[in-house]
Amino acid sequence: MTPEFQLLCRCCHTRLDAGRIAAIRRLLQEPVDFDELLRLAQRHGVVPLLYQSLSALGTDLVPEPVLARLHAHSVLNLSLNRALAAELPAILHLLDNHQVPALPFKGPLLAQTVYGSLALRKAGDLDLLLRRGDALPAATLLQAAGYTLDDSEQDELRLKHTSRHTVVELRWSLASPHFLTPLRFDFFWPSRVHRILNGSSVPGLPPEEDLLILCVHGARHCWSRLMWICDLAELLRAFPGLDGVRLGHLARRAGVTRAVTLGLILAQNLLGADLPPSLRAACSSRGPQLIAQAVETHIGAPTAATTYLDHCRCRTFDPALLDSFPHRFWRGLCRICRKLPPNERDIRLLPLPPRYRFLLYLVRPLRLVAEFLSPPRRA
Repeated sequence: MTPEFQLLCRCCHTRLDAGRIAAIRRLLQEPVDFDELLRLAQRHGVVPLLYQSLSALGTDLVPEPVLARLHAHSVLNLSLNRALAAELPAILHLLDNHQVPALPFKGPLLAQTVYGSLALRKAGDLDLLLRRGDALPAATLLQAAGYTLDDSEQDELRLKHTSRHTVVELRWSLASPHFLTPLRFDFFWPSRVHRILNGSSVPGLPPEEDLLILCVHGARHCWSRLMWICDLAELLRAFPGLDGVRLGHLARRAGVTRAVTLGLILAQNLLGADLPPSLRAACSSRGPQLIAQAVETHIGAPTAATTYLDHCRCRTFDPALLDSFPHRFWRGLCRICRKLPPNERDIRLLPLPPRYRFLLYLVRPLRLVAEFLSPPRRA
């Protein structure tokens, strides 16, 4: 873990107590590559938090040009988040008028509810969870309101506004394909609560459901960005009375106990999050602890590095988070079976006559093992 990444972790808090300020000052008194620090902050989506923390210390420790760049980025981010916060209630109102229920998650609602300010979380898309059967009607309504279909995947539709460039993602499943229990709209809708955003009432979720979604989202993306861990740490800070027993029950129902435990370990280890007593025992599990060590090694790498660990981890991360060994074994076996049929690369590697191509079934596993074990090529 580089000194710049250590400094970034210390700065990723909405509330700086005397201990954190002293730790930041100590790190700033050592040689700091501020260009690398800014690259890391942008890569991890935490420029607003870095700016808030460093600007509170003054220019005696931080060069003025660095603060100026951070300030410009933060002003733009606040403007984008305000636009998203204004757009979200309008979209929800449009969908509700046509009997299409939708649940917003992450985005400006999380920034306002958990961070306490639209200025402190990186602006992104508007994420909406809805029933699968409502996805196309919702997309049609949004297209009539000025959006165009930008992309589609297995479990989402992505639309972009033609003039405002706002992006809306319509999701009907939140879990990775490797999780056996997909997290769908009906899992969350009965427990919805009302939140206030931009002066309007919008549907939201209790902190336990929010935390579960954040953990599953982070696991789906291999916890490759610090901002997702910040989301967890800030949620735990904003809701100190979070019900750990209820969270554990939800995680078991969804089959994502390991994913939730991993997220909590990362928030505690990297950002010093204070966990509720009912969750501390679960975080001592050996499996999630080992995965957390791998994530911490990867996430703190310099921006220019493509590590061998990352090369291997991306192939094994999701199956390792399944809650039981039979599930992990079965998922791994399914992945192996899908990989066995030879493809064009195998044919080019060993151009056999058609009647001998059955031998490629023996060659392909050897090629895959060699490819897995070899470090990735740098661009």
